[in-house]
Amino acid sequence: MIEINGSGPGPGEHYGVDVQESPVKKPAKESLPQLGAPDPERKNSPIIDESEYDEHEASPDQEIEEGVCYFNDEAFEIGDAVRSGSEVLQCTERGVWVRKGEKRPRGRS
Repeated sequence: MIEINGSGPGPGEHYGVDVQESPVKKPAKESLPQLGAPDPERKNSPIIDESEYDEHEASPDQEIEEGVCYFNDEAFEIGDAVRSGSEVLQCTERGVWVRKGEKRPRGRS
């Protein structure tokens, strides 16, 4: 017999679900996060031009990441887009940033 007393888990307790903070940073939906320039001293995934990217042909010298792209030690999910300066970068399947063009800041009138 199960007794239900209406009380939930106490502070620091949970219902058997292990909740861990994800290492993947979620960019804002409204605007692309501005990350600045890649710091060579930090972990960064390769950045290539869209014309160079072929999702069906992997480069033998390119290490496959864990399904994320890194930019200055921050992990982003596949499909996420960010800005580095005026460039728009998108995280692709192999953990590679692909340049998708430029986004210039809007001028104020």
